[in-house]
Amino acid sequence: PYGKQAAGEAWLSSGEIKDAFPEVFERISSRKVHDTDAHFKTLEEADLCEVRLIVATQPGTVSGTPSKVPEVMEIGLTGGSPSDRLAYAKEHMGEEYGFADCYDEGSLTDVVAVTKGYGWQGVIRRFGGKLQSHKNSKKRRQHGNMGDFGTGYVRKTIR
Repeated sequence: PYGKQAAGEAWLSSGEIKDAFPEVFERISSRKVHDTDAHFKTLEEADLCEVRLIVATQPGTVSGTPSKVPEVMEIGLTGGSPSDRLAYAKEHMGEEYGFADCYDEGSLTDVVAVTKGYGWQGVIRRFGGKLQSHKNSKKRRQHGNMGDFGTGYVRKTIR
């Protein structure tokens, strides 16, 4: 009763998914018949306040990513009226959507990342310090000194 309720959903038909993304189609277990145009017609008649898209990454096309499985996420469309957003979603449904399609060159964006956790490891692995020479007394896997900038200054890589 509270909050926003889903007015409906419109998906690509299984044949269009197979043509657009053949590698993803193998992962779909059940292939149901879906009339996309009828669902869009009911969405156009409904009183919408926002339009959301379900998109997936394509890790197979990008080299250097360790993931093989696509990440599926829900993204909200902004700009214009809800009917304009729905028309835009209908027009671009099933197409590849790149970074340049959403952002202009030189615009700023927030980027969030998760660092690799090292737990209770030492300074060599956590901060990438060098191993000391074999002539060091007792301690080889520690930083040799706290820096050479003078009293009261410690580099951020040492802390």
